[in-house]
Amino acid sequence: MDQKVGIGFGILNKFNSCFDKETGWFLLENDPWVIYFRLFNHKNLPRPSHCHQDFGSPVIFHKNREIIIDPGRSSYLIGSNIESLASNHSIFLINSKPTAPSERDIPIFIEPIKSFKYKIFISGEKIFLFIRFPLSMTNQSRVKYAIRLLIIKNKSIEIIDRIALLKESFIKTRFNFPNQLNPFLRKFNFRVDDQNSQKIIINDDSEYLDIGERALEYNNIENYKTFNLSIKSKKFFGSNLYISE
Repeated sequence: MDQKVGIGFGILNKFNSCFDKETGWFLLENDPWVIYFRLFNHKNLPRPSHCHQDFGSPVIFHKNREIIIDPGRSSYLIGSNIESLASNHSIFLINSKPTAPSERDIPIFIEPIKSFKYKIFISGEKIFLFIRFPLSMTNQSRVKYAIRLLIIKNKSIEIIDRIALLKESFIKTRFNFPNQLNPFLRKFNFRVDDQNSQKIIINDDSEYLDIGERALEYNNIENYKTFNLSIKSKKFFGSNLYISE
């Protein structure tokens, strides 16, 4: 495990974090939050991996309670391959594709990839986790940058996405939640190009929620809720997901 993350080492006595460069798994613990996801360098392939298209898709717990989930896959049969695609994770897609290919897309890895960057820093009682997503050659001609910023406080967490475009594109953003949304407040704000920002309150009555199924065990199927928003943008897309007690 490599714990040399963030700016300097003094921050590590504020919270625990680790980054396994071999598999790309990143973990951050800051009571009452636990957050983990995968971040990997496309220049260091092939690598041992479960090969899901889940770069930057967070799994979040608050006091050991699920807040944002990874539905996983129900089996390793060919029919369930779709469950491992980026479209099934808590991430954004640009023209129906992730910002860069994953390990399962290895045949096209000969193309140059614009590398990702990540950084952790603190300010007062807040922890900031910054990710700049890698860009495939195709996306480098369409996307200026795609970033995700997590702001972690004691009683809330915010996920901020910003995508600057060079060409008009379709943006789809998704978050997977447990079936039981309460007692947490969930608000989603978004802005497209020069339009005014819009707010969505995510509750059980939200029109943006769909129902999915995940297999906790092979014989134990459970529902979960998924939030989806699709929109066309010419130059810019920005969103904020705010979750609090």
